[in-house]
Amino acid sequence: MKPFVIWLCGSLLAFAGLGGGYHLALSDSPRRVAVVVDSAYPMTDAWSRVPSILRRIEDRRYSVFSLSTEKGGVHGWQSRLTLGPFQPYGPRKLDDIDALAQRPEIAEAGEVYFITNAPEADLEGLPGWEIVRP
Repeated sequence: MKPFVIWLCGSLLAFAGLGGGYHLALSDSPRRVAVVVDSAYPMTDAWSRVPSILRRIEDRRYSVFSLSTEKGGVHGWQSRLTLGPFQPYGPRKLDDIDALAQRPEIAEAGEVYFITNAPEADLEGLPGWEIVRP
């Protein structure tokens, strides 16, 4: 019985050490997640669902978030996604998506989410972006 207790204590200490080390490593260098929200007038009907989508995305642990619209930046790296008092306005300008993809926050991000209700044909030039439909 004594060898089993020694083995059990050693295993518990090893797993606790590995888990604690992984926690510290992820806390020191969190994942970067960029979120782009389509704020064009066609999003008016879906706008009320955007805050719940943002909350679902920010539930990830060990992550910091950058928020932009297709028209410009909202905030840089933060632990929370704060949309503020935005309302959809103006036409949808997805032809400037390449310029948006060059923004520093989006270029640094490991993951990019694009919240939009645009037709699939308009979203051809978004390599590696995850499209979220409201």
